Amino acid sequence: MPNVLTYGSINIDDIFLVDDIIKPGETISALNYTVLAGGKGANQSVALAKASQGSNVTITHAGNIGEDGKWILKLMEDAGVDTSLVTIDATVRTGRAIIQVSKTTGNNSIILYAGANKSIHQADAERILSQFHSNNTPTWLVLQNEISSLDFIIPYAYRKGYTIAFNTAPCPIELVSTIPIKECHILIMNESEAASVARQLLNVNFEKDLDISNTEIIGKRLFDVLPSLRLAVVTLGSQGSVAIYSTSKRGNLKTARQPALSDVEVVDTTGAGDVFIGYFLTELSQGWHGTEAELNDKVVSKALTLATTAAGIACESCGAMGSVPLRDVVIQRTRSVEEIF
Repeated sequence: MPNVLTYGSINIDDIFLVDDIIKPGETISALNYTVLAGGKGANQSVALAKASQGSNVTITHAGNIGEDGKWILKLMEDAGVDTSLVTIDATVRTGRAIIQVSKTTGNNSIILYAGANKSIHQADAERILSQFHSNNTPTWLVLQNEISSLDFIIPYAYRKGYTIAFNTAPCPIELVSTIPIKECHILIMNESEAASVARQLLNVNFEKDLDISNTEIIGKRLFDVLPSLRLAVVTLGSQGSVAIYSTSKRGNLKTARQPALSDVEVVDTTGAGDVFIGYFLTELSQGWHGTEAELNDKVVSKALTLATTAAGIACESCGAMGSVPLRDVVIQRTRSVEEIF
């Protein structure tokens, strides 16, 4: 039975609905204001849990919150996430995200306050990773760039034998120099993050936005400089998603593509990437039994299809955690169901 640990952020999201994203020097009035649960880590844990309903995958979340964020744990638990490894730190405040959502486009703009997410210390991480790890079952670790001590967590988990999936968000210009991504087995990026990683790691700049073709070029070149990499995924919004992967540790590279869900009425794109990651990694963890095993084409294709569909559905409602669709809903909307089930 695969065991998945998300070691990641938990935030309180302050969401402002506006006509259009505010410009420098401008003052605008919000059309609506909502407080919701969020954080990339928490969102991905909930997505993993909902995607794994009816399967043998177990989802656990580790991270730090303040006293003001305890209400979020109940929401995560109701979705099927084990929160027993979450630390409540009374000396700090829970992380915050100030989110503008454009009523016109559904796009968002986000300001993050790390709060308790940056109070994770090396000793805490070592205790949790050691406690969770099991030599008898495949053990997966899902990470994002919103918590502290990643420079310890990734190498330690690598040595313990975790399969490590890293979401490169947020992706500052110093990400490659501060985060040991060479010990990650899976990288999941959106188009801007992929371009940033390419600039930092490959010294490659693109004059135009990423598309399917140059995304594949980036993905394949990453395998030349990241020795542990087995799979790189790039989400491209309306263009869908691309996965570049190696079927074996030294196998030839292959590419899988999935168009975006076509019949989506976009309300809010917040959290769509987190939903993608949850569904993708749930499917992958059931069909791929660790980094020493062969990575099957059908497993990647099924994971990419369900994840892309789930992310599209998530855009049809407001908020991040609350927009994660149930697995049955995703399956009903998935294209070419007969080909993957």
